[in-house]
Amino acid sequence: EATLPVEADPDLLAQALINLGRNAAQAVSTRDDGAVWLTIRREGAATLIEIADNGPGVPDALQRDVFLPFFTTRAEGTGVGLNLVLQIAIAHGGSVGVGAGM
Repeated sequence: EATLPVEADPDLLAQALINLGRNAAQAVSTRDDGAVWLTIRREGAATLIEIADNGPGVPDALQRDVFLPFFTTRAEGTGVGLNLVLQIAIAHGGSVGVGAGM
């Protein structure tokens, strides 16, 4: 659609998208063909925002942990970025997940 209305705090939504985009970019940073996609679409009454990449993915055993505060697999990571995304999504009545085809 040409326009998709989203009722959200613009600064918080921007911060969530920055964190997700940064995470995706880091996931593909070692690939020559690394790519990140942003998709926004309506599904019923909901607006879905998806950031996808062609990185290695998150192992199944860690998919529940990545949104925990201070959880990180990176030596330089703080573990606050994805938890902040989760808190922003919840504050807006939404949700966030990880996995193939989310």
